[in-house]
This record gives sequence, structure tokens and C-alpha cells, in this order.
Amino acid sequence: MLPAGKPHGKGRSVDGIVKEHPELKEFLIDGMEQPVRRPKDEKKQKTAYSGKKKRHTRKNILLTNSKDNFIHFLGKTQNGSVHDKKAADQESLAFTSDIDIGGDLGFEGFEAGNARIILPAKKPKGKELSDIVKSQNKIFSAIRIRVEHAVSGVKRSHIAADIFRNTKPVFADDSVLIAAGLHNFRVRHRFKE
Repeated sequence: MLPAGKPHGKGRSVDGIVKEHPELKEFLIDGMEQPVRRPKDEKKQKTAYSGKKKRHTRKNILLTNSKDNFIHFLGKTQNGSVHDKKAADQESLAFTSDIDIGGDLGFEGFEAGNARIILPAKKPKGKELSDIVKSQNKIFSAIRIRVEHAVSGVKRSHIAADIFRNTKPVFADDSVLIAAGLHNFRVRHRFKE
């Protein structure tokens, strides 16, 4: 039930996930941030500071499916100052099959092989969005909320939600991996019944 990805250095690749689950044709991607203690070193403070959360954090990229919030891929733990798109680019998520990946505007310009990246439409500067585009964005956000539910499911384990006080980087990867595994365990048993 552990997600594939880099935190534990083994497991399935993203194409392996698609081969295991051929029924999955759409995934959702998002970044998850975990607060950490404020580093004493000024250089480390700058790399750990997240402008999005206005605190010092670590970040992981999640790839879930849009049906049941199961986390299929968990990226390696990175500093909070790394942008979502840059973190996803470093994961080298290259799909050879034609699938859809939905994300927020933080992933603008992201490419993943043959995968089609679907993002909400941005409001043009000085103009308004048409009613059709607004309704499309509303439908897309109703689908994309699933990845936010997956993030909250991982943060149900307080080791991923509260300030992480361990200073060894290996433990940061392991703690998020365990929290994601527990979330996947809950999801699998919830949908079996």
C-alpha cells in the first residue's frame, strides 16, 4: 500500500503504476507541505522558507487518482522554497501512455511525457472570464478537490501535519511515506466495504 516514488528508493515507476492499473486514465498532482522548525543558519532558513505557507516547510509531490484518493506516487522530500512545478520536474514524471493529469496553476508549464496536463483557466489581465470558462473551472475544481482530500488524509497522521522536529533528512522521507501508506490503507479498506 506504500506509494511508488523516491522517498524509499524502490517500488514501481509511474509507467509501472499505469500498467498495474490500466483502468486509470486520469491522475491529480499537487504539492504537500510539512512544517519544520525554523533553522538557525540563515542560508538554511532561506531554503526552508515557503512563501506559500509563510513558514519553514518541507515539500513532497503527490500523484493520486481521481476516483478514490489513493496516492500512487510520493516524491522525495524537498525544501519548502522549491516551487511545485520545479519539484515535479525534478521527479521526472514521464508517462509513455496517454493519460490526463490535473493540477492547479502552480504546475503551469509542467510536462510529463505523453501525459496531457489539465489546468484551470487563468483570468486574463484587465478582463473577465466568460461564463462558460467559469463553469469549466468550477467542474474542474470539483474533480481536483480529490487531491486536496488525499493531502488532508496524509496529514491526518500528525507526524505529517505538525512541526517535524527530527533533524535527520532520512526520517523526513520516512515519516511522510508512512503517513501516505496509512492513508492508502484507510482508502483501500473504505472502498472494500
